[in-house]
Amino acid sequence: MTNDNKGGFWKTRWEAADKQEIRLDATLTACHTLARFLAYDITLPPKALPGMELTDIVMLVDTFTSALVLAIIWTVAGLLTRLFEDSQNWSRLLQTTAMAAPLWLLLELTLGWPAAARDGPARFLVGSLGLLATMGLGRIVSSFLV
Repeated sequence: MTNDNKGGFWKTRWEAADKQEIRLDATLTACHTLARFLAYDITLPPKALPGMELTDIVMLVDTFTSALVLAIIWTVAGLLTRLFEDSQNWSRLLQTTAMAAPLWLLLELTLGWPAAARDGPARFLVGSLGLLATMGLGRIVSSFLV
């Protein structure tokens, strides 16, 4: 019995992936997460005193952590769907979103990260559609720039 898959599944997928696409998508996921937090933050009541407080720092750290987690989940899902081998394949983009978004949103909700504070199951649909829109638009724009 010969081992045709030297290095394993993940190594094969990693080697076939376009690393520039992974970097671009990691940037897009971070931008999406930060924009989502800003949209959440403007819905909060005004502060009594201007300036940073401990709660602001905690929310900022939570947001950056959420962005990092989404980038990792997106990359793993993209490797599974082979998104980074054919970046203009919209079916793979949809599959990657369907895998990554609910897991990321569930982790946000479980860990109590700020932007996940919205109530109801619609958060998963709206969050997934928002991520799909960001990633789709980002791919369209970047295809003109690259």
